[in-house]
Amino acid sequence: MKNNLRFLIIALVTCSLLCAGYLTAQTPDYHPQVIAGVDYFRERVDEQLPLVEDLIICPKNGGFIQGENGLC
Repeated sequence: MKNNLRFLIIALVTCSLLCAGYLTAQTPDYHPQVIAGVDYFRERVDEQLPLVEDLIICPKNGGFIQGENGLC
C-alpha cells in the first residue's frame, strides 16, 4: 500500500511539473524577448563573420602579417 501511495504521489508531482513547464513554454510573454535575442545574435554574426573568414584565410596565405590594414 505504501509503495502504491508513493508511486501515485510521484506520478502526480511529475505530471504537475510537466504541465507547469508546458504552460510556461506556451505563454506568449517570452516570444518577443526570444525574437529580440535571436535578432541580437544574428547581428553579431553578421558583424563577426567577415573577421572569422579573414582568420581562416590568413594561415593559407603564409601566416599573420601585421600591416597597415590589420592582419594578413
